[in-house]
Amino acid sequence: MVSQSLSISFFNLLIVLIAVNAYNYSPNFSICLDNTTEPDFPSYRDELLSKLSISAKQSGGFNTTSVNNGQPNQINGLIMCYNDIIWLDCSECLDFSTHNATLLCPNYSTAIFSYDWCIIHFSRQNFFSRLALEQSSKCLSTSADVSDSSTWNSTVYVLLDSLRAKAINSTKLYANGNRFDPGMQIQMYGVVQCTKDLLASDCNLCIQSAIRNMSTCSRNGKASGVRVQHVSCYIRYANYPLPELSEDIHINRVRGSKNKPKFLPAIIIACAMLLVIVSGLFFARWRKRLNYIKTTPSPDVFPSSEVQVFDLISLRNATNDFSEELGRGGFGKVFKGVIGGKEIAVKKLSEDSKQGSDEFKAEVELLGRLKHNNLVQLLGYCIEGTEKLICYEYLPNGSLDKLLFDRNNVNKLDWDMRRNIILGICCGLRYVQEESINKIVHRDLKASNILLDIDMIPKISDFGTARLFQDEQTHAITSKAIGTLGYLAPEYFREGKFSFKSDIYSFGIMLLEIITGQPIIPPQSSDGSLGLVGNVVRNWTEGAAGDLKDPDMGEAPEEEIRRYIQIGLCCINDSAENRPPMRQIELMLQGYCSIPDPQIPRVPNGWMPNTPSSATEYNSISSN
Repeated sequence: MVSQSLSISFFNLLIVLIAVNAYNYSPNFSICLDNTTEPDFPSYRDELLSKLSISAKQSGGFNTTSVNNGQPNQINGLIMCYNDIIWLDCSECLDFSTHNATLLCPNYSTAIFSYDWCIIHFSRQNFFSRLALEQSSKCLSTSADVSDSSTWNSTVYVLLDSLRAKAINSTKLYANGNRFDPGMQIQMYGVVQCTKDLLASDCNLCIQSAIRNMSTCSRNGKASGVRVQHVSCYIRYANYPLPELSEDIHINRVRGSKNKPKFLPAIIIACAMLLVIVSGLFFARWRKRLNYIKTTPSPDVFPSSEVQVFDLISLRNATNDFSEELGRGGFGKVFKGVIGGKEIAVKKLSEDSKQGSDEFKAEVELLGRLKHNNLVQLLGYCIEGTEKLICYEYLPNGSLDKLLFDRNNVNKLDWDMRRNIILGICCGLRYVQEESINKIVHRDLKASNILLDIDMIPKISDFGTARLFQDEQTHAITSKAIGTLGYLAPEYFREGKFSFKSDIYSFGIMLLEIITGQPIIPPQSSDGSLGLVGNVVRNWTEGAAGDLKDPDMGEAPEEEIRRYIQIGLCCINDSAENRPPMRQIELMLQGYCSIPDPQIPRVPNGWMPNTPSSATEYNSISSN
């Protein structure tokens, strides 16, 4: 009994020691992909991780290497310390990141872990020198009481953009520096860094993306410090000096050896071993519960897709035989389910819908290639007999249209929420149009296709009608415009011509809906209503744009409301070529560049009829 009590006490002590150190040793984001049952995989994965850690310590905190070169079981790895830490922190991160990889992704051949101090990435695929914007990212911020957020943000943007220019012209793809703003009497410090295997052009794209994403976590422009961690790059700013990594600094000169026990790594390893042993039975049961997931996709159905394949029985069980309906559309219904303790949404397509089958294939093919914080995550699909199902992450706050237009909804959106939703949609669109390797036109952007997660982060969904554009392709033409009336750009509705600019038109309509709380519904010609666009144009030309604000949003800065309406009008310009690109829209929304005077769009006389021949009947509204 005494021995048993001592064992339990020792185990509890180890748990406490792990908890004490949990902050430093927990990844900010992690990805585990491609489950493998290959018996020899753990041995050569561990060999790779060991080589990465040792070589990185000898080469300044960065290393890429491979094991089993040229063989089918080749595995590649990359590890990098961030340059705004001291060398001891880098050395420790190299150790515990390689160790944690075997615990957090024990049977996966692809894994990415980003910590406060370093990032590690291994995969059977050769990802060296490839820009990874499709993967996850993490944005961490510290709030501050900023009196002039516009000046603050401008100082930060100018600083980071200048560091970006320095980094891409440096062999280390790294730069740090500072900038003083005499008006606010503040000194800002910044760091930008890319993995050293990237091309300078790809480093440039990655840092630009990180700078744009910075605004989504800067607490409405009031952050004294922000870090954005992408797989391929890292940026940070703060209102205090940042350290600089130097592998030449001796550990004892940076931090005395007494400050951190030498046996701490041994304790951590012992803790991990005990936890693995104790949780072995639980892990075995967990594996059994996940046996419904087929990790090898069907090559004959989706040859370019890497998403998981589920079997029908598992999805029936997960959804309680499709009992909890979340919604329905033209091609099927969506049900809520639970798999492995995680809530999911399952779209079940109508068996007799030919167009639904086309949408099914398009969505799996396209969304399976995309990964971004503002796109709904595709978890997998199922094809059995006549059944076709798609599994997504579950987003508990539902669709944007319900929150905006349902007056019985008690969850009202204030201005801060609406602004963040607009910026999030903008970031998602910028990604699919300009940053992703696969450039995509959505073709059915609307409020009901914007879903909101638990933190009210918007996710663009429903890529069934989307089209992939090749390099340098600017537009395409279809004989039949697909989408939702009111959101369709004039050139798409009249001529079947669609492009990135037609999605920008739809974004402009959504922006105006979010500001006004009014849907883009067909106006009733009998009462002379102009509809949403007509009301916006009339108020804008009369100098009463502030009156368009949805009263449900509460207090909101009138000048900012006016600025967003002005951007929305620029987006719905009748001429596609005169609509601004997404990168410019994002800068305008954040106040980083000026907004052109909008060319007032023509407003349909009544609602657009269904015949293309009469769809051009417009009445111009004077701007006098």
